[in-house]
Amino acid sequence: MEPTRLTVIAEKNTALSPDHELVFKITRDKDSEQLAVLIRDADHCWQLLEGDMERQDVELIGAAISSEGSRSILS
Repeated sequence: MEPTRLTVIAEKNTALSPDHELVFKITRDKDSEQLAVLIRDADHCWQLLEGDMERQDVELIGAAISSEGSRSILS
């Protein structure tokens, strides 16, 4: 079975995040389908704003985003 590759796009989106926080759009590389939109809350926990994703997957993807750091994601 081939691994699923994802792309994470960080952007400011005032419609989804009125506090001007970054939101992270998760798309599947194979078909460019947007799977979810994540945001990091004030307690540094990852929250699902859009999409249908298990909590465990939200945490795993959020941890990967956190480990890369904002600098890597935005450059």
